[in-house]
Amino acid sequence: MQIVLQLHHSKFLVRYSLFVFSFSFFPKQRLGKNVRSYLVFNPGAWVRLLLRLSRMGITNEIILYLLSLIFTMIE
Repeated sequence: MQIVLQLHHSKFLVRYSLFVFSFSFFPKQRLGKNVRSYLVFNPGAWVRLLLRLSRMGITNEIILYLLSLIFTMIE
């Protein structure tokens, strides 16, 4: 099954939405402007993020979309 995700966000919107999204899921950790390297170099953050999303009942399609936003920012 091939899932094609089309992103219509500018890089600024992707960075801003990822920052707000990450800050809401990791309130005790101050991520600052370095959200990208935090998620890239901290595998535990990915695990906590995915576990929290699955507990909230968020579907796989939405999780894939959010991951695509993160990977777009990493590029």
